[in-house]
Amino acid sequence: MIFGMTSHRHICLLCLHIELRLLCFYHLAPMFKNNSYDIRGVDSMEHDFQITKLTKDIASVDENLSGALQQEKYNYIFEGLGHQTAAILIHGAKHIKRISPSGVKKMCRNVFTLQQSLTNITSSRESHLDEARQYYEMMYLMPDDLQAQVVEQGVRYQIENYVEALNLLHRSKPGSGNEQTQSARVQRLRAIVTEQTFKKEHADEMQRLYEI
Repeated sequence: MIFGMTSHRHICLLCLHIELRLLCFYHLAPMFKNNSYDIRGVDSMEHDFQITKLTKDIASVDENLSGALQQEKYNYIFEGLGHQTAAILIHGAKHIKRISPSGVKKMCRNVFTLQQSLTNITSSRESHLDEARQYYEMMYLMPDDLQAQVVEQGVRYQIENYVEALNLLHRSKPGSGNEQTQSARVQRLRAIVTEQTFKKEHADEMQRLYEI
């Protein structure tokens, strides 16, 4: 009987863990569906209402659970939530039609609001959301500048994330070039990311051998 009760509690915790992540998809995915962040003039610069709804729902879950669960179980519910929300935000870039400098600011505001909400709950910096903000800050660049940044700062994201960033820059920057130019830039970017990744892995391996 005790074993059955323990298993039941574990299942309940797992369901809460999964439900909170589904909640993130439910609120964040619509932000990118057929959306444009090509914000001009007096268009709203406030964070998106989906962010407001998500932060309210997360706060509600926190309020209901904080006094009812042991700290270890409470941490399990929220563990990795910053990583997941950052991944959703980054992968959402491929669905954005265009993004302007003001749109970048709005997206960074989205990230900051979500990061602040999660930090208040987890007491952690939620650094993965810093990565999401920095990803959208790349949209201030021109297409060729993106390649130079990878060389200067190293590889921070998956190769497809860089490709989607470059594609979004082409959609957003007038005069970026035709499809042939875009294709050539994509091929070059892939080569640069692959090369920089290899250099980093080689350096890490040499460092491990040196430490041995």
